[in-house]
Amino acid sequence: MRVLIVNTFIEGTSTAKIATGLYKKLKNRGHECLVLYGAGDESDNPDFVKVATNFDIRLSWLHNQMTGVHGAFAPFSLSRVKRIINEFKPDVVQLFNLHYYYLDMYGLFEFLKSRNIPTVYSMLDEYPYLGYCCYAFDCQQFQTECKNCEYKRFRKEYPRNLLFNGSGKTIKLKEKAYEGFSDLVFTGPKWVLERAKSSYLLKNETLVEVDEFIDTENTFVPKDVSALKKELNVEGKIIILNVAPSKDERKGVKYYVEMAKRTKNEEFVFVRGCRGRWLCRR
Repeated sequence: MRVLIVNTFIEGTSTAKIATGLYKKLKNRGHECLVLYGAGDESDNPDFVKVATNFDIRLSWLHNQMTGVHGAFAPFSLSRVKRIINEFKPDVVQLFNLHYYYLDMYGLFEFLKSRNIPTVYSMLDEYPYLGYCCYAFDCQQFQTECKNCEYKRFRKEYPRNLLFNGSGKTIKLKEKAYEGFSDLVFTGPKWVLERAKSSYLLKNETLVEVDEFIDTENTFVPKDVSALKKELNVEGKIIILNVAPSKDERKGVKYYVEMAKRTKNEEFVFVRGCRGRWLCRR
């Protein structure tokens, strides 16, 4: 197969590892693969093509600030992507993160739809079914229709906009982009799929559960933790470990802390670690 992969980055982020990991897996199985990305340095790998310049990114950012709509104006990078698709002629397109001012994602969907190219949109965050944000957190507006973010997060969080909340406009653009695209499949882990099924945008779309890869051969394997339990003085108990950064709301540390407070069972001990150090326990 000829597979075209699209993601914001190819190195330095978790989504980059997922995109390049898929590329390596497909190449090892004999498939022809091309990766398009928009941010970061140029790659020496001829299969990795950067489609956006700094000018493209600044232009898209400026459009975002003036209209409140994210990822809707990048004419030059979109033109490059269209040309590459016409030349490469992929059997399937794999989309990962499309945000970050490098691509007109709505123009891309219309192009793929017009060419009847089977497309998989993997939800590495919640952006595909939200009006503006990448994560809904406790907000439930996505179930009916994102219009005006009640938390006003658009003023301080990525994709940041200081003037306008374009969630209502964005939700309509996404609705139009997905509409009538019969060869479009959305994938994601179980928790994302459950939320997507209840969303205004994706409740009637094709949703397939695909969990992210976990290394069960070298990393996540049964190990002797007796020394750790002795160090923490919790021998005979079950450790519930959290290693997420405490200051990043996306990582859900507050829910972990809340669970620790609610759990009265003395059989469990909650430990939070960071960079090899044990910060606290309960």
